[in-house]
Amino acid sequence: MRLTANEALAKMLAIEKCEIVKINPLFGSGLPYKTKVNNVVTNLYWGSAAPDYDTVTSRRSSTASSIEGYHINLDRYRLHKLAADGNNIIAIRDFLKQGYTYVEQDPQGWTPMHWASWHNNGEVIKVLLEHGCSPNIVNNSGDSPLHIAARYGHVRVAEILLRHRDINLELMDKEGKTALAICEQKRSRTEQHQQIANLLRSFYNQSSPIQVFFMDGSMRMLRLAYGDNTTVHQLNLQLLDEYGLPERPYADIFTIWICSESLELQLKQEHKPMEHLVSWKRIVGMLTEGDPNKEDPILKWRRNAKIGLDEERAVKHPQAIHLLFHEAYQNYIRALYPCKDQDVLTFASILIYMNQKEFDVSAAKSYLNSKNLPSLVPAPMLKQKVVTGLLEFIIIIKNLVPD
Repeated sequence: MRLTANEALAKMLAIEKCEIVKINPLFGSGLPYKTKVNNVVTNLYWGSAAPDYDTVTSRRSSTASSIEGYHINLDRYRLHKLAADGNNIIAIRDFLKQGYTYVEQDPQGWTPMHWASWHNNGEVIKVLLEHGCSPNIVNNSGDSPLHIAARYGHVRVAEILLRHRDINLELMDKEGKTALAICEQKRSRTEQHQQIANLLRSFYNQSSPIQVFFMDGSMRMLRLAYGDNTTVHQLNLQLLDEYGLPERPYADIFTIWICSESLELQLKQEHKPMEHLVSWKRIVGMLTEGDPNKEDPILKWRRNAKIGLDEERAVKHPQAIHLLFHEAYQNYIRALYPCKDQDVLTFASILIYMNQKEFDVSAAKSYLNSKNLPSLVPAPMLKQKVVTGLLEFIIIIKNLVPD
């Protein structure tokens, strides 16, 4: 069917106004086939508002890929191909262990990082960064992975890149544009482009990083990706990346708390921690009898109180188990868990064994002093009978455990 320019433009505008458009690529064949765009040409006389073709994916086994007229067979570049596909993270890790270089460039200077960014494969970006790839690597056009994410509105990729300590926001492509300029000057801007622009501006203007503490006593400094508007969800994703924990299921296992001496509150995913830190004294005055002026709030990354024991028992990642152990340990020492004397004897004996690495009664006895007892027994139960019972319990265990 042939159309005049005006008729074609009218049809394009009509489609843009529809809430849902369904197109059968094979004229009703019913085959489970998804189209893959090989080339996009913008008609300058109709405007530059082309569809967002980079979100169209294909599950075909084709080894060819194309970007704005640049067509390449990726069979020669195996790591590039895996990065573009994004479905086999294990294979990418294996290739990197085998010595495949992440800085190899195809004829246009594209590295696996560029292909992963163009295909919006955030997990691939994370793996490459973990193995030492620079976030600032550029292709023949001067594009870094951040330039590509900014051009195509890939918010998740931009967030991951911006968390890297070496990210350079001042890099310019051959047209002299930074990633922020690409977002701000793009004629067919989407909501995703606006999000990335806001993210980049906040990085230019952000205040000091925020401190988040952990139940084992450690601490991380996190960037406020969106300034004071940064949400719990965004901080949670940063921390998962820091510890190498996959988003599922661990985004549901851990979350951000705001804590002071008299009050500890788990924040919702949409909450903005900076706002709560500012208003904390008022919150403490409303909810507790503590002196608000003596309450200095901090942020902690802790177990989500809404998960059940079944979900917690399913945790397998060593780092997650470490964090959950220290969560339980701190709650035990602070007497937040109800414990019978026998429970205390059991837990304290386990803790002594973890510290001493052996069931030596004399060593355990010397360990039971005023300095170490508060780290073994909850404060309300620091009684002589408990300490005496602990020694007896250790002796019993010693007799039961083979040498």
